[in-house]
Amino acid sequence: MITRVSFDRFKQFRDQTFGLNPGVSLLGGGNNSGKSTILHGLAVWEFCRTATEMERGADLFLAGYTGQGTGLGDDEFSPSTCRA
Repeated sequence: MITRVSFDRFKQFRDQTFGLNPGVSLLGGGNNSGKSTILHGLAVWEFCRTATEMERGADLFLAGYTGQGTGLGDDEFSPSTCRA
Protein backbone atom coordinates (compact mmCIF):
# COMPACT_ATOMS: atom_id res chain seq x y z
CA MET A 1 0.00 0.00 0.00
CA ILE A 2 1.34 3.43 -0.90
CA THR A 3 1.28 5.70 2.16
CA ARG A 4 3.54 8.49 0.96
CA VAL A 5 4.44 10.02 -2.40
CA SER A 6 7.67 12.00 -2.73
CA PHE A 7 8.67 14.06 -5.76
CA ASP A 8 12.14 15.33 -6.52
CA ARG A 9 12.25 17.57 -9.62
CA PHE A 10 9.02 16.19 -11.11
CA LYS A 11 7.11 18.81 -13.09
CA GLN A 12 6.32 21.74 -10.75
CA PHE A 13 7.35 19.83 -7.59
CA ARG A 14 11.02 20.36 -6.73
CA ASP A 15 11.13 18.57 -3.37
CA GLN A 16 7.67 17.68 -2.10
CA THR A 17 6.17 14.83 -0.09
CA PHE A 18 2.48 14.01 0.28
CA GLY A 19 1.05 11.57 2.82
CA LEU A 20 -1.79 9.26 1.83
CA ASN A 21 -4.18 7.78 4.36
CA PRO A 22 -5.38 4.16 4.20
CA GLY A 23 -8.81 3.90 2.67
CA VAL A 24 -9.82 6.89 0.60
CA SER A 25 -7.60 9.90 -0.14
CA LEU A 26 -9.04 12.89 -1.95
CA LEU A 27 -7.09 15.39 -4.01
CA GLY A 28 -8.50 18.88 -3.97
CA GLY A 29 -7.21 22.28 -4.96
CA GLY A 30 -7.39 25.09 -7.43
CA ASN A 31 -6.23 25.14 -11.01
CA ASN A 32 -2.52 24.37 -11.48
CA SER A 33 -2.09 23.22 -7.87
CA GLY A 34 -0.67 19.78 -8.76
CA LYS A 35 -3.60 17.38 -8.56
CA SER A 36 -2.96 15.90 -12.00
CA THR A 37 0.79 15.91 -11.40
CA ILE A 38 0.35 13.63 -8.38
CA LEU A 39 -1.74 11.22 -10.46
CA HIS A 40 0.80 11.40 -13.29
CA GLY A 41 3.59 10.59 -10.84
CA LEU A 42 1.69 7.55 -9.57
CA ALA A 43 1.10 6.42 -13.18
CA VAL A 44 4.82 6.75 -13.97
CA TRP A 45 5.66 4.74 -10.84
CA GLU A 46 3.21 1.99 -11.79
CA PHE A 47 4.57 1.83 -15.35
CA CYS A 48 8.16 1.54 -14.12
CA ARG A 49 7.24 -1.01 -11.44
CA THR A 50 5.36 -3.18 -13.93
CA ALA A 51 8.12 -2.99 -16.55
CA THR A 52 10.78 -3.87 -13.96
CA GLU A 53 8.75 -6.78 -12.55
CA MET A 54 8.22 -8.20 -16.03
CA GLU A 55 11.91 -7.98 -16.89
CA ARG A 56 13.63 -8.71 -13.59
CA GLY A 57 11.03 -10.31 -11.30
CA ALA A 58 8.81 -9.14 -8.46
CA ASP A 59 11.39 -9.91 -5.74
CA LEU A 60 12.92 -6.45 -6.24
CA PHE A 61 9.94 -4.87 -4.53
CA LEU A 62 9.74 -7.13 -1.49
CA ALA A 63 10.52 -5.63 1.90
CA GLY A 64 14.01 -6.55 3.00
CA TYR A 65 15.35 -7.16 -0.53
CA THR A 66 19.17 -7.15 -0.31
CA GLY A 67 20.11 -7.87 -3.92
CA GLN A 68 21.55 -5.48 -6.46
CA GLY A 69 19.53 -2.37 -7.26
CA THR A 70 17.97 -1.79 -10.64
CA GLY A 71 16.96 1.05 -12.90
CA LEU A 72 15.47 1.84 -16.27
CA GLY A 73 17.44 3.55 -19.02
CA ASP A 74 16.06 6.09 -21.46
CA ASP A 75 15.67 3.39 -24.10
CA GLU A 76 13.54 1.29 -21.74
CA PHE A 77 11.34 4.13 -20.46
CA SER A 78 9.00 5.00 -23.27
CA PRO A 79 5.26 4.24 -23.18
CA SER A 80 5.30 4.10 -26.99
CA THR A 81 8.03 1.43 -27.16
CA CYS A 82 6.73 -1.93 -28.32
CA ARG A 83 8.72 -5.11 -28.03
CA ALA A 84 7.75 -8.43 -29.55
